Amino acid sequence: MTECLRRSERTARKTHTCDYCGGIIKRGEKYIYGAYKDDVFFDWKSHERCDFIVNELWDFIDPWDGVGKDDFHYACHDFCHTFVCPDCPQFDKEYKECEKDAYFCLDRIDALLQTHRLVKSRDKYRMICFKVVPRE
Repeated sequence: MTECLRRSERTARKTHTCDYCGGIIKRGEKYIYGAYKDDVFFDWKSHERCDFIVNELWDFIDPWDGVGKDDFHYACHDFCHTFVCPDCPQFDKEYKECEKDAYFCLDRIDALLQTHRLVKSRDKYRMICFKVVPRE
């Protein structure tokens, strides 16, 4: 089990790579830093936006032991295609793919999660399902 030893918000003194999205954390940008222990010690750096998205999609991701880069990408892709793409003008509804050729759109995911929250429930067959509802 992964243990969090330290977690803080920092301001980048040099460029870093976000461990979730793989994007650049620019010098002077705020980011989330974490130090963890599993079988080994490791640190984790992420954009504030990516950290927010992970926290909001935690149940959707359903991590066994933390969220890695692949988990983040799969969850964002699934969430985007389920909740964001159907209302997006760049989404080709006939072929069910993005005309922009994007795997997922972090900006649109973030914008949706700022105003809505993801709710987990069960359908009539007791299967877990998710829906997005406005924040109060």
